[in-house]
Amino acid sequence: MPEYIVFSICLIILSVTGVLKSPCRAVGLSMFELLYMLLCALALSVFDMTLSVELKVNAGAAVMIFLPALLVEENRENQGGAVAALVLFSAVIALVERSGLVYGSDNGLFSALMAGTSAVLLNESRGCACCIAAGIPVFSRVVGCFINMASVGYSSLEIGPEVLFSQLAALSMAIVIIWIHSLCSVAGADAK
Repeated sequence: MPEYIVFSICLIILSVTGVLKSPCRAVGLSMFELLYMLLCALALSVFDMTLSVELKVNAGAAVMIFLPALLVEENRENQGGAVAALVLFSAVIALVERSGLVYGSDNGLFSALMAGTSAVLLNESRGCACCIAAGIPVFSRVVGCFINMASVGYSSLEIGPEVLFSQLAALSMAIVIIWIHSLCSVAGADAK
């Protein structure tokens, strides 16, 4: 069974049992919205679209870029910082992947670490951090495609189910880090 399906099923079980209620609340997601996001990604992940010989896109991975932006309550501040963080972290991951240090599922964990870092950097912008988390794996592939195009002269872009796993891992890590950061902020305010 592919790892993105196993990971999604684990997240669905954790959300149905209420374990993820507090972390989702810290981000601005309800349990229904998290379940909706996971079920949409799972349902659409079976559709692989071949747009051309050089461009293949999994529908689940494509939708996961936009779902956090639609579902997370956001106050529309610091959008420039979010775009800069998305570009910076995508470029870092593309360069690290190109160097051969990480690839595949390790890339998902590295993306999750970068997404968690962006969640802390964009403290007041939880929705932007979630969108960055879902966007980093896709945009790192796009940046890698441009790097290959510039160096070799030809490249193909495949955004497959492994990118969906990277997105789910990165989004989960961002939600957990935002939740931990909000708990530490509340504990620090209570101590004063």
